[in-house]
Amino acid sequence: MTCTEDQFRAILREEAADIAPDSVPAFVLPDGEANGLTRSRARVGFASRGWRRWLVPLGAAAAVTAIAVAATVIGGSTAPEPRSAATGLWHGVPRYYFLVAWPKGLKSPEVEVRDIHSGATLATARSPLGCQFFLVSAAADDRTFAIACNALAKASDLTMRLFLARFDPVNGRLSVTAMHLPEIHPFQGMALSLDGPRIAVVSHTGSGRKARSALRVYSVATGVVRTWGNAPGGIVLAPWGSVLSWGPGPVLAFDYDTSNFLWDGDIRLLNTDAPPGSLLGVSRLALPSDLPGGYHPLGVPAISGNGATFATVLIRVHDGHTYQFAEFSTATGRMLQRWAPTGITPQGILWSDSTGNTLVAIALTRRDPSGVIGILTGGQFTPLPQVPTSFLSIAF
Repeated sequence: MTCTEDQFRAILREEAADIAPDSVPAFVLPDGEANGLTRSRARVGFASRGWRRWLVPLGAAAAVTAIAVAATVIGGSTAPEPRSAATGLWHGVPRYYFLVAWPKGLKSPEVEVRDIHSGATLATARSPLGCQFFLVSAAADDRTFAIACNALAKASDLTMRLFLARFDPVNGRLSVTAMHLPEIHPFQGMALSLDGPRIAVVSHTGSGRKARSALRVYSVATGVVRTWGNAPGGIVLAPWGSVLSWGPGPVLAFDYDTSNFLWDGDIRLLNTDAPPGSLLGVSRLALPSDLPGGYHPLGVPAISGNGATFATVLIRVHDGHTYQFAEFSTATGRMLQRWAPTGITPQGILWSDSTGNTLVAIALTRRDPSGVIGILTGGQFTPLPQVPTSFLSIAF
């Protein structure tokens, strides 16, 4: 898939405007649920009509379209004010979140810092001359995030410059400085480590059976890099721009598809302190793509802050489309719980707290079938207030 630079710019502007097998852990259902997973009460054709196209690792140009189109999928909400939410809903949830938006009238995208309680914009920064802000990824301190800025050298082979941004809530200032790292080419995605000193980036080449992904982890301070690659298939891209999830320390999770190159990949864990080498050889299979009852993990998992669990969405495509949130043990792959709150259709996980008990998730609702972002805790989903209706990337 290729496109000219002008076509690439048009795509973004239009969308923004519209806004070894024996090592595999066993998949074990919770006690008393050996007969399989129950159906979700909500059913829509979201995966069949969109996710297959967005999650195929078709190279950088396809990734561009995927992230831009996400603006039309993740809609805004008219959630109740935080004071009406249950006590403790906001405990442990980041106070701020970060996004790349392209407001009408601007010649290039900007990054925004928003208050999660109110949705108010607290600070913004425009794209620097020579590139356009594209993706964001947040550290765990709720103040620091990374930005990938598209150099627009070639629309079919994205070249990204990386920036580090810091928000000061005392004076409301947002500072953005360039990382002293090489440009990433061809770019597929990135993730800033929870503690901030490392950044993982994914490069992707080819498509279909010729697809290949390479994962590099850089020291932000020194530029020292470790590389894992040379495996058939690709790290799967979620439509909101995420491809990786950092756990505590060196643990990194991703969804890797080696079978049909669509969307139902294996969830794998990589110890980034391990020596460089084969991505599949060094990483560990945490959850296979084929699960009991015809279910598959969907999209990028979110590791809890303590590293004990990871959360994802499960999908079953036969007999209609059934979606559920699910939590698994990172050590054994055992399912710890699964749930689908009444009235919503789970779509993805954006963030997990230290214990995995509170998540930020994306779901479809009867009120907003285009999608809404909310807090998921105690089996209840509460939409966030005033999430913008269009953005290219979002991070918590």
